[in-house]
Amino acid sequence: MEASEDLRDTAQTLTFRVRDQQYAIPILQVKEIIPFTAVTRLPRTPSAVLGLINLRGGAVPVVSLAQAFGLEGLPADRRSCVIVVEVLIDGETTAMGILADAVNDVIALRPDEIEAPPRLGAAVPEKVLQGMARVGAEFVPILDVQELLASPEFLFETHAEREGSPEGAA
Repeated sequence: MEASEDLRDTAQTLTFRVRDQQYAIPILQVKEIIPFTAVTRLPRTPSAVLGLINLRGGAVPVVSLAQAFGLEGLPADRRSCVIVVEVLIDGETTAMGILADAVNDVIALRPDEIEAPPRLGAAVPEKVLQGMARVGAEFVPILDVQELLASPEFLFETHAEREGSPEGAA
């Protein structure tokens, strides 16, 4: 009986890399993972929005977390992929893609392996974090995909604006 209770108390989580940092999202939020393909750039979109990909005839916007987090952009390679998730935007379910440098693994996390997001020192704003997972000796941010991708105040502002830099002011 304890084994089945343990399974109910675990959260299946997809881990992936963006630059040198590992991130995680709950597996139930992942619709599919596809190889990175050519994107169609859209005018007047934030730099974090790379453009659109064709997914079985549908247009799916792809977001670069590296650019959204103010990290140096690197060219996609053979390990790069798009994690397709669904978020609610204006009450409508919308498919969006997250560009990852590599997908690592699906891991099961027990509640005691997840901590509240830190108040200071996080590489990403606290409100886009569901928590911090302890994976071995590393802490892995668990991203709140809904807040991250549907929140105009995060995705559609520049890193400089978040940091209060005058160069980011419009």
